Amino acid sequence: MATIDAPAQTRRTRELGATVRGVGYAVLLVLAAVLAARALYFFQAALAMVRWPFETNNGEATLLAESRLLDQGLLAGLRTLYGPQPHDRFIAGNYPPVYYLLWALKPGAPAFPTGRALSVLGGLVAALAGGVAAYRAAGGSRPQRASTALLGGAAFICTVPVFQQIGIAKPDMVALACAACGLAFFEVAPNRRGTVAAGVCFALALLTKQSIAFALIAATIAALRRGPRALLTLALTTGAVLAAVLGGLWLLAGPSVFEHLVLYNLRPWNQQRFEGVNSKFLLLHWQLLAPALGYAAWGLFARPRSALTYYPLTALATMLMVAAEGGGRNYLLELCLAMGLGAALAVGALLAARPAWAPALAVAILGVIALFAVQAYTVFTLGQYVPVPPTDKSDPNPLLALVDATPDPILSDNTGLLAMRHRPVAIDDTFLSELMRERGLWDNAGVIEDIEARRYTLVITRTTEEEALRQQWGDGFVDALLANYRPSGPNSFIPRAP
Repeated sequence: MATIDAPAQTRRTRELGATVRGVGYAVLLVLAAVLAARALYFFQAALAMVRWPFETNNGEATLLAESRLLDQGLLAGLRTLYGPQPHDRFIAGNYPPVYYLLWALKPGAPAFPTGRALSVLGGLVAALAGGVAAYRAAGGSRPQRASTALLGGAAFICTVPVFQQIGIAKPDMVALACAACGLAFFEVAPNRRGTVAAGVCFALALLTKQSIAFALIAATIAALRRGPRALLTLALTTGAVLAAVLGGLWLLAGPSVFEHLVLYNLRPWNQQRFEGVNSKFLLLHWQLLAPALGYAAWGLFARPRSALTYYPLTALATMLMVAAEGGGRNYLLELCLAMGLGAALAVGALLAARPAWAPALAVAILGVIALFAVQAYTVFTLGQYVPVPPTDKSDPNPLLALVDATPDPILSDNTGLLAMRHRPVAIDDTFLSELMRERGLWDNAGVIEDIEARRYTLVITRTTEEEALRQQWGDGFVDALLANYRPSGPNSFIPRAP
């Protein structure tokens, strides 16, 4: 009767597992390098957007105009930005102050390239800090952990919302950089000092953009698993920084701070946007999201004290936020960071695991991530997903020349024309002003009075068609405009003769 040499069979299984593990680490290193090269390409492509002198994305001009308020005087600018709305103006001020302050720190007047450069820098810091957090959470030798960290940071940059956002003058990337630094401190230094540093970073993220909160939530859950002392330290630190800054703003500008930072950001639900944005996002990024969620499920039992365990789960909530009226893919940035790091950690954890089947599963996941890498090179291309300067749009220079030739005050629904020339802006966010007017949080009666008195030397609109104007501004505004101003071009009105 034949017998089985059990030790020999076990040895062969271990040798096969070691071989597959070695292949897995080699593939991990190659894939990390391939995605890192593509990430560098996306940064290079963003530089063309940074240098573009005009507005490239709705909202950039609003932030430029508002950062200019702080550049002219910090305390007075903060009062104007977050105080009650003036009688004849609308100032959005719906972001916390950190990004405005950073933009205003540049010597000279704020300009679009400065705000975009902050986003590029924020994206780089977020990738590096996220990689540091992944390095600490990953298993294996130092080179293996470094490969895992590189894969996580590079995969994050290669996601569509990220490489589209890093060239836009918005606070999202700076806020995400602060959150990623918080994760890095929380993972690298699991002690009181590290938790305090993490809490400060998480507070700065919230003070840059209110919605970048899911890294903090993940860290809060992990701190709870570490013990009451860690949770209390994190909560007190974050709360103290937020209370100091927001309390100071409240004392400076009054209770209208709540209106600007909270009520102005409550938007109606848009089901079509929810389904459209999320379905496309999942179609393009499932190769990262699936492994990240798998890692989170495993980490609940194996790594309960790591914030990166919970991050892919908490960041899923961003998929609800895109449904807000006026929302977009930028709300998914935290999910991009969470799934990039989570997918890399899933591979690293399996390659470092003892079971014989783990390396084979890691190689399979690397194959799935490789599909994403192929997509990053063949689908995420210039002019398709990678943004380029909007040279196909109408030339703004004629309108800028008209602004230069006209004295103040000018009323314009194109905030960029006035912000670029550092001219006073009456309404710095036409979309938000109309939304707040419909909800009874702002009254445009003061602007209508100025139109009826013909105080504006020039009115610039995106169209002079009456029906389109009524849809955008409302009947009262348009009735006053047509009664007191006459068209002087396809985008402008001048006062009628007395």
